[in-house]
Amino acid sequence: MARAYHLGRARRLVNAVMAPLARVGLAGRHTYVLTVVGRTSGTRYSIPVILVEARGERWLVSPYGEVAWVRNARAAGEVQLTPGATSR
Repeated sequence: MARAYHLGRARRLVNAVMAPLARVGLAGRHTYVLTVVGRTSGTRYSIPVILVEARGERWLVSPYGEVAWVRNARAAGEVQLTPGATSR
């Protein structure tokens, strides 16, 4: 069985820097802030993510497998993606 992925200090720092940049549209064309409600706490969590676009389709990919935001998104059934100043 594969080991569970845990965010290290470096990744937490990168996320803390990228999230505000993504909110104002300075983090790159495909970078969004994903906001999802926690499964058990009901707290809203936000994390910067990159959407993959191929043949006119958009995919939200978790490169580290089934991490917390993936489980929260599946349980909630919906997420909010914020590119710059707009939301989807």
